[in-house]
Amino acid sequence: MRRTVLVIMILCGAFTASAQFGIKGGLTANSLDLSVYTSDGEITNTTKTTFHAGVFYKLPLSQWFTLQPELLYVQKKQGLRVEDYSTSKVTNLEGKFDYIQLPVNVQFGLNLVVARPFIFASPFIGYAVSVADAPYGYKASDFNRFAYGVGMGAGVDIWKLQFTIKYGWDFQKNGSSSMTPAEYRNAKNRGLDISLGFFF
Repeated sequence: MRRTVLVIMILCGAFTASAQFGIKGGLTANSLDLSVYTSDGEITNTTKTTFHAGVFYKLPLSQWFTLQPELLYVQKKQGLRVEDYSTSKVTNLEGKFDYIQLPVNVQFGLNLVVARPFIFASPFIGYAVSVADAPYGYKASDFNRFAYGVGMGAGVDIWKLQFTIKYGWDFQKNGSSSMTPAEYRNAKNRGLDISLGFFF
């Protein structure tokens, strides 16, 4: 029993010694998978660029695999272009959503001494702590504020820096059954994150 406890303590110490904390931030380019065309007009999405920032914990599991959970503040904007065919009027609408997001990056990489290039998958969950300027005058309660999805990307560690680029898909629908049109209610977020991290 004592040997087992000792082995566990040694392994925990080894993992802790090789783990690294860090901070990161970067750009988020978000849009909705939305296109609505009728005889009266059309509604299409426009990509909006915002930002994200937070902390992460890098934990090597083996020579090839690394686990990197993160806690991020992510701002996402919805940009909608609404065109009325009868008047040729175009209206641009915008909503802002502030998320606390928890992605867990599973990285597969190669240690090349001076650099470590890697690819990764990143399942995540999140919650919109704030909703502002919602399109069509909807209230925050009309939206699905809980989010979950997955991202895929690539990156490289050089010295104390980590550069990553990731494309993510939300699996949660945009809003509740009271929303119209149905295409807007059923739309989902998607977007590109470009990040720079720094290891302590």
